[in-house]
Amino acid sequence: MATNGRADRKYCAILLLMLSTSCALAQSAPGTDSPSTAELKRLVAADPAFKRLLIASIERAKQINPDPVTNPAQSLEQYYEFISWAERALPGDLAKVKPDATLYQRLDQSLGYLYYICDQPLDELQGRGLFNNSLQYVEPFASWNRAFVRSWGTVPQHAGVLEQRVPAPGAS
Repeated sequence: MATNGRADRKYCAILLLMLSTSCALAQSAPGTDSPSTAELKRLVAADPAFKRLLIASIERAKQINPDPVTNPAQSLEQYYEFISWAERALPGDLAKVKPDATLYQRLDQSLGYLYYICDQPLDELQGRGLFNNSLQYVEPFASWNRAFVRSWGTVPQHAGVLEQRVPAPGAS
């Protein structure tokens, strides 16, 4: 029985793609910190004042929006989980949106949530000459946040996201 060489090559290409996607997804076991989360944890451990500001910003956001569905980062540990997940997720999948939301609405809501935590006005930042008295303008967070946003698409797990969307923290 003769085989079709073209079909065999196509089958092999599909198999290789599936294998490489599986390997990329397996490189980071569940519960393993993403590179950005590991760096954020390092910064928090090295700077107690920065840790207090980050916790204050998370707490302020929680006071305004205590709903864990629309504000899943209700503690520092949950913020770490969100960042690890967000680094692997598609930018339009960071927030829960209506099922009929357009791509623009998905991106707008998702990016809005990404900055929601770090854009809370904090009294302790007044008088520092910041554009806004929020964590997003304070070093080392400002530099870390720029690096985090640039990391989308470079994390190894990202290779399989289009085929298998990564569920949000706490999602079943």
